[in-house]
Amino acid sequence: TVTTGHKGIGFKSVFKVTNTPHVFSRGFSFKFDVAHRLGYIVPLWVDTSDPSILPEKINPDATHFFLPLKENAHKEFDAEDLFANIDLSPLFLRRLSNVQIDLVAADGSMKRKTIQSSALPESRAMKLFIRTSVFNAEGILVNEQDVSLSFFVHKEVLDIPEELVGARTDGKRAESKTEIVLAFPRDPALMRSEGGESRCAIYTFLPVKQVGLPFVVQADFLLVTSRQDIHRNKIWKRWVRDCIPSVFISAAHHFDAELKENLALYIPAARDVADPFWTPIVPAIRSLISNEHCVRSVSGRWCR
Repeated sequence: TVTTGHKGIGFKSVFKVTNTPHVFSRGFSFKFDVAHRLGYIVPLWVDTSDPSILPEKINPDATHFFLPLKENAHKEFDAEDLFANIDLSPLFLRRLSNVQIDLVAADGSMKRKTIQSSALPESRAMKLFIRTSVFNAEGILVNEQDVSLSFFVHKEVLDIPEELVGARTDGKRAESKTEIVLAFPRDPALMRSEGGESRCAIYTFLPVKQVGLPFVVQADFLLVTSRQDIHRNKIWKRWVRDCIPSVFISAAHHFDAELKENLALYIPAARDVADPFWTPIVPAIRSLISNEHCVRSVSGRWCR
């Protein structure tokens, strides 16, 4: 059975910024409280009728996470950075298609980002609709912006070498296969910051970090407890990384005419990928792509 996550590491990371994470989901209302004995483990029931618990009414048909931030939470993470880089999260989540994140300031003003994902009729296409809204302290909408992003998504299931079976597990059932997913933005310009850096990230179902690649990578990496990086000393993650170039070539074989025309925009440049762990991907992709018929000649033929 395919599962998302590992030993609750992703959820445990919330304790870096909050002492009382709340969860509200279809009749279940509870929190964890580090001030209580076993507060990290044992949930405490929450009375949702108390208006002081939440900043606004909850939707009983949706799942809500409420994270009252610690006083020093800004030292552990940048809320603005999270708000800016949450856009692609629904791309790789099997059951979650809509995400809403509210960032409430001390003065009561609020920024809200709503993300909706949908699969287009083509089996390899995904579309994200992103709405960013700004409300003043009285709750009045003062600004709103909509963006639509389309992606070509290529998935590939790989056989794990026998000597690596079990290297991924850390207590989970050993698997013989793993999946790598690459997502290519139809409009690469929309996935670059004002400074020109790629906003495409490495994902393990949720974003981990940006490394400069011009496409998004989803793979089953092992993450550190903070969930802000992958384990650097794991042979598993090095094998997964080294599989990415061949998956890239496989994806290119399925590109339509528009993507083929823009292929050069998806080939990573060494100057953009500074992290030594990820730099081997750049020459590997360039070496493999040099053997492909991917350049259109004046006559219209595809050449090497």
